[in-house]
Amino acid sequence: MISSKIKYKCIECKEDFFRFPSYERNHGKPKYCSHKCKSKSTLWREKYTGKNNSNYKGYKTTVRGYIMIRDINSKYSNGESKYIFEHRIVAEKMIGRKLDKEEVVHHLNGIRTDNRPENLKIMLKNYHDSLGRTYIYILQERIRHLEKLIN
Repeated sequence: MISSKIKYKCIECKEDFFRFPSYERNHGKPKYCSHKCKSKSTLWREKYTGKNNSNYKGYKTTVRGYIMIRDINSKYSNGESKYIFEHRIVAEKMIGRKLDKEEVVHHLNGIRTDNRPENLKIMLKNYHDSLGRTYIYILQERIRHLEKLIN
């Protein structure tokens, strides 16, 4: 049955692999023998990742709803850029220095993607934790209501 398939050479691992003729008709000439080789390939990575990806926004959102921005100045040991919370970057620009480890940035209206300087407040972690969630939520709801009235 292998005779009905066409032989190709993987551009990543240089191994031979086979595909049915219909594959080339439907998808174009195959370049990789597997998804593993395709993801390893720098040719593919440069063409479809980062700014070249159609879904690229310049930032990513965490599961908890915070915006994170890639910091090109700090790198992990493998050379990848680190991501930093956008609200911490804005707060550091507001005060003109790096935040201490015990300092947190609180969103006054409770909207985690609203990183305007007037919506952020820097406070110590233990003070932020001692405020109690119910008091913070009451204030956040009130701020959201007032913002809707003026907009």
